[in-house]
Amino acid sequence: MSDSASTKDCEHIEVCGRKALEGHEGKCILHSEDLGKDEDQFEEALEEHQGDYGGDFRRMVFPGETDFRHEAFEEANFEESKFEDANFSFAAFEKANFKDAAFGDADFREADSGDADFEGATFEEANFTRAAFEEGNFKNTTFEEAANFSGATLEDANFENATFGVAYFFEVAFERINFKDATFEGINVVNAVFEEVSFMRATFEGSYFEHVTFEEANFFDATFEHVTFEEVAFEEANFMGATFENKAVFDQSFEPWKNDQSVEATFSDCDFGGDVLFSGSSEEKRAFAGGKVNLEDVNIAPDASLHFRYADLSWCRFLRTDLRDAEFTGVKWCEEVSGDEWFRRAGLYDEVIEDEKYRSLGDILRTTFGRIGSPKGPHWTLFELRQNSGQGRWSEVERLYRQLKRNYEERGDFPRAGDFHIGEKEARRKNPRTNGPLKFLLYAYRALSKYGERALPAGAWLLFVIFACAGGYAYFGPEEYLTALRHSFQASFFPVSPIEIKGSGVEWVNLFQRVVSPLILFLLALALRQRVKR
Repeated sequence: MSDSASTKDCEHIEVCGRKALEGHEGKCILHSEDLGKDEDQFEEALEEHQGDYGGDFRRMVFPGETDFRHEAFEEANFEESKFEDANFSFAAFEKANFKDAAFGDADFREADSGDADFEGATFEEANFTRAAFEEGNFKNTTFEEAANFSGATLEDANFENATFGVAYFFEVAFERINFKDATFEGINVVNAVFEEVSFMRATFEGSYFEHVTFEEANFFDATFEHVTFEEVAFEEANFMGATFENKAVFDQSFEPWKNDQSVEATFSDCDFGGDVLFSGSSEEKRAFAGGKVNLEDVNIAPDASLHFRYADLSWCRFLRTDLRDAEFTGVKWCEEVSGDEWFRRAGLYDEVIEDEKYRSLGDILRTTFGRIGSPKGPHWTLFELRQNSGQGRWSEVERLYRQLKRNYEERGDFPRAGDFHIGEKEARRKNPRTNGPLKFLLYAYRALSKYGERALPAGAWLLFVIFACAGGYAYFGPEEYLTALRHSFQASFFPVSPIEIKGSGVEWVNLFQRVVSPLILFLLALALRQRVKR
């Protein structure tokens, strides 16, 4: 094959200003796609090009190993290793070495440089170790094998729709990075800092993140085949709609003590094909501590389950997520559900949210319709609004509590199961769809013994009945109060024994006591049994 120049211009003459070579399909030595072309001739032509045209390398094909180490791309002056802008769009590299190169403002390298454009470029191997970018465009770029960005600094870079073989990001510092629709056969990120990064719709076959800080991370609709986040600090993380095909590990991640910031994380509408672990390091360093987490509408494969270890779930939402087989070890539940009640209990933040939604008419309108007003105008009653705005959510909260109650009972944690039993009944009582008679029974059940879970209210009611009925006996008897009190105790604990005091009023008081006392005693015994059982 001849490399002699033809009389025809190169197909990309606007870039190189050269003649085409014979047998190279109308392209010059710089643009020829023949990787077997003379490398010495290529280097000589490249040096001439840089001196005349600066940093315009569009559609060039670089054979062998290309060395741009320590280059600073700013002015069109090759002798001082500076170029106006580095434009490598649609270029092709076998082995590209940009180690310590500077693209953009890089004062720490004592050189000013321009932007880097690698759109549509193809790399078999790429080394950007300790490279510095002010702006970098890697849209639609393909890294066939290894891409090493260890120690790199990127202020603003776009990797949209890029494809990576294996990508290494060790000790990098990135400000605004876009990996939207990117594909990673493998990615390793260690000791890195991302201020604002988007992996929207990105695909990860294998991914490992360790000692990474994400100030704002967007993994919306991303797909993970295998993923591990170990000791990763998130401030804001959006995994909405993400798919985890196999096991996903978030070990000692989402711990706000790493950056003194509360965490906000969204996993709503995620699909988990394998087990998922959210783990903090200890009760003092819980995952999600003080942060709001959304795990609503999560889909979990039949043979997979959620695992929460040393996690703070005080502000975590689980609506329409199956918690029957989830593991909860050393977790902290929401305590706001107790409100001003005497008896504290653990519960779900979902219950708090629903309570807040219907606290006032204005809140209902803003929550349901997003504005002050309603489809039917101002004449809707509060009851109608509740019936027609999110009425199914209380049923979902009740279902969650039922799942958690069974979950904890199967694990032998009956005190916590009792808390969730209370939550289940509370959700049913607060549900606008619950009919009047059932709601009345729930109110009574709640008042008498906190749904069979607290002995103190039942004991207090029993004493009230005994002393009140004793007063009735003393009034209608008439008898001395101490004598009446003895008869009242006997009537409550031995209801089949006839009372010795006579009188029509006494008979009515005694009938009331004989009916009510066994019920209260039953609730008292049930609550005590629950305590002893635990």
